[in-house]
Amino acid sequence: MKLIFKLLILVIPFSLSAQLADKSTHDRFTDSIKKYYNAKKFDAIYNLLSPKIKKQLGEKQFSSYYNAYYYNKFGKFLRVDYIDKDKDYFYYMSFFQKDTLKLILAVNTLKEIEEIEFNPIRLKITTKNLNYQTDNKLITPLDSLIDNTVKDYVLNGQNCGLSIGVIQNGQTIFYNYGETKKGTKELPTQKTIYEIGSITKTFCGNLLAIAVTEKKINLEDDIRKYLPKGFKNLELNNQPILIKHLANHTSGLARIPSNIDAQKDYDVLNPYKNYTKEMLYAYLSTLVLANEPGKVCEYSNLGMALLGLVLEEVYKKSFEELIIEKICYPNKMPDTKINLSTTQLTNLADGHNDDGEYTNHWEFEGLVAAGAIRSSPEDMLKFINYNLLEADESTKLAHITTFNNGQNIALAWHKMQRKANKELIWHNGATGGFTSFCGFIKEKNCGFIVLSNSNSRVDFIGLAIYNYLQK
Repeated sequence: MKLIFKLLILVIPFSLSAQLADKSTHDRFTDSIKKYYNAKKFDAIYNLLSPKIKKQLGEKQFSSYYNAYYYNKFGKFLRVDYIDKDKDYFYYMSFFQKDTLKLILAVNTLKEIEEIEFNPIRLKITTKNLNYQTDNKLITPLDSLIDNTVKDYVLNGQNCGLSIGVIQNGQTIFYNYGETKKGTKELPTQKTIYEIGSITKTFCGNLLAIAVTEKKINLEDDIRKYLPKGFKNLELNNQPILIKHLANHTSGLARIPSNIDAQKDYDVLNPYKNYTKEMLYAYLSTLVLANEPGKVCEYSNLGMALLGLVLEEVYKKSFEELIIEKICYPNKMPDTKINLSTTQLTNLADGHNDDGEYTNHWEFEGLVAAGAIRSSPEDMLKFINYNLLEADESTKLAHITTFNNGQNIALAWHKMQRKANKELIWHNGATGGFTSFCGFIKEKNCGFIVLSNSNSRVDFIGLAIYNYLQK
């Protein structure tokens, strides 16, 4: 499902399941959105959303984001014109005082908004208008495939740099494009460090598998075994949330906690910075589960963050200490951390927002397992190889399906197989200024990573590489 805001960490979208209303209904909704927006009645726009969307984001967060990011940045909403539609979405040109954005809208037959997103209008930019550089030697068919796939992405003025790594039968190759920091002409390398966002969740899944094989935890355990006393509410119909439910997004927990804006110095552009473990437990103590655990798959940053806290409790070590000890050190991944050294900070790329402008790095306090890891292309390809080889019982366990009802999920890892294609085990990620995609194909003994220091998604690049490698 498409994200409403960039403050939510990305996962690859799936087609909408809801039946859409006709164009006239969508047109009326755009008029209402424009009216409420100009009156700064963002709560009224929020009330138009479907219950499914409201579960992902609270009204306070929605309103503060629209006010801080859209209204303050773009000003009044002047006019909206219909552009086009496809199977799932209606598209509108939205004219604001300070810019023009594309509105993506989907309204169901119950007259509820299923999707709403404003995106920049991307103008095509040629090589004459932007410093285009790469270390791609353009020798092999894979070289050409990569170059043809990414060229428009890199040439787009809103995007900055890109690093890709591919491993086939133990052989690795890296491709780098663009810049680590806009205007510097500094080409990324396999040592450049990026924020990997939700790919952090796969580290959490691997850690969980290690904990299971070390008999520290059981996938069927009630999560309350590892939480402070109380939390009688963390069950529905006598079904408690189990450890495996956190790992496969079937816990019934929301995407993000509704009290996230209650943190100290809350900033919608750095939304997890001061959200503490104590705030998370306070939120958990009052919530009512919407779905019986294990029944419905709904992506939850909150659930994976909670799993990270459970693992910290099991081992009495921080999440960062655990990934270094259990994954990074054994696989010689020195540049994969949450807190970088002074030297590593010099290799950290700048992040860039939708407008191609520098944006601050995201920071995490209590929700680290949801998306806090930073890593390099070299390290990430080692991580993919570690998973690809399945050299021990824990990595095998991490890839075994734990839920398959429309979405096929193992321990944090997603699994995809289209028609006669080989199975892809994958995940993607994003923070405020970075996007990422990684995956591997066991049948073909290959895998890949895509890391960008831009806010534009790179899923299409990852899927193009997958389509090539799986043949």
